[in-house]
Amino acid sequence: MKQPNPDEPLDIDLVSIDALTSDPENARKHPDRNLEAIAASLKRFGQQKPVIALRNGTVIAGNGTLAAARRLGWTELMVAYTDLPENEARAFAIADNRSGELAAWDDDTLRAQLAELKDLDASLANAAGYSDDELRSMLERAPEVVANLGQVEGGISELPSGFTRTLEEYDASQVRQLVFTYTASQYGLIVEALAAIADDNSLETNADVLVYLLEKAGHAVTERIEADD
Repeated sequence: MKQPNPDEPLDIDLVSIDALTSDPENARKHPDRNLEAIAASLKRFGQQKPVIALRNGTVIAGNGTLAAARRLGWTELMVAYTDLPENEARAFAIADNRSGELAAWDDDTLRAQLAELKDLDASLANAAGYSDDELRSMLERAPEVVANLGQVEGGISELPSGFTRTLEEYDASQVRQLVFTYTASQYGLIVEALAAIADDNSLETNADVLVYLLEKAGHAVTERIEADD
């Protein structure tokens, strides 16, 4: 098992961007929205971790950072060089992306933190990777957070600012929401399964599918949520 060796520290240098090349076989794509988020982070926080490159200058981890830095007009980046053999370097490049992909957000904590950042300095929330529209959408889905935060000592006074209106509307509504969290690999399979069950049984919404499955399992559910007109 490989562990950090204090006698062999990371080989990190400040390198001209012109000496670096994007990995032509990189399996991870970086659409504009992704590069905008990376650029916003770099602009606000600077480069907080090096990109990883082979000795020939090919970046195997941090290709998005390289592209975003070029957009910003940067001329240098901090680079950690690796001497991994070709196949191991390729496997590491995939692992670097895949390991993050397998993580999951704690949505309640994320919303609370974004609300706090927005109150302190909206540009911090933007630098964290959320556009104004994305931030608004995230915080407007606050009923799931309210259901939990409303139980804490102090009740509504403990909610981040901007949640009160949503709580009032949520309480007045006859609709309630459930939030399920899946891994990235599960998500696609579950969406396909829900769609197939809906098609096979003439169901309109995911809520209808859940009610249908509960009834098939012997649980009586007396009312279905109708789709909004």
